[in-house]
Amino acid sequence: MKVELLILPEGKKVIGNQGLTVLEIAKKNRVFISSKCNGKASCSSCKIKVINGNFSPVNELERRRLSENQIKDGYRLACQLNVVGGGSIEIPEDPFKAVVRAKLAAQAANKEDLL
Repeated sequence: MKVELLILPEGKKVIGNQGLTVLEIAKKNRVFISSKCNGKASCSSCKIKVINGNFSPVNELERRRLSENQIKDGYRLACQLNVVGGGSIEIPEDPFKAVVRAKLAAQAANKEDLL
């Protein structure tokens, strides 16, 4: 059975097979989710946030990598999160990219002040 996944913040809708992980569906649809361990739940770099939908329950590997607060806030590991009936997820911004984006925005604001 095919399921639809909405990937935020891009707003991209992708289709995948029910039962695959979010990471597998993302890869098949050319959506980048960091995964240093290639889906073995040993690095937690594929952490994403579930916005809504029907997904597999939190498993033991996720409980070892994520805090209870992260789990309560909807964070999961894309390599362990099986899609049951579709839904929406958010890929958090890479911290390094966030710093660069903030510095560029501040630099642009300073240039505007000079004009």
